[in-house]
Amino acid sequence: MFTIRLQTTIYRPDLQVTIRNNVDGWDQDIAGIYQGDEWRFELSEDDYPDGMEFKFVLERTYWMVDNDEALKPIAGGDYPYGSPPLTFPRSQRQSSRTHTSSKSFFNPTLMKLIFST
Repeated sequence: MFTIRLQTTIYRPDLQVTIRNNVDGWDQDIAGIYQGDEWRFELSEDDYPDGMEFKFVLERTYWMVDNDEALKPIAGGDYPYGSPPLTFPRSQRQSSRTHTSSKSFFNPTLMKLIFST
């Protein structure tokens, strides 16, 4: 087993971070566990004998802005990331959350009924 660690206090458990890679498929999310101010991903080096390229993905939607990370893992390997901090497309994340929140909390039909009486 080897560990990929994303050290962050910005992307805490209320914002899920996953990993996607070229071996398992760029459309497959690998979930991690948030513990001690970092996301931890435990993987088997046997699954990546030729190495891997990967990216961190926020909320299963927003890919990290930086280039792909390349890794040739070894048994017991510990691979920390987060310095410098990773970035995700901020404007997309904000507009998506605003759109979802407004639909969830301010249903136009319901608001019309409440304020028209």
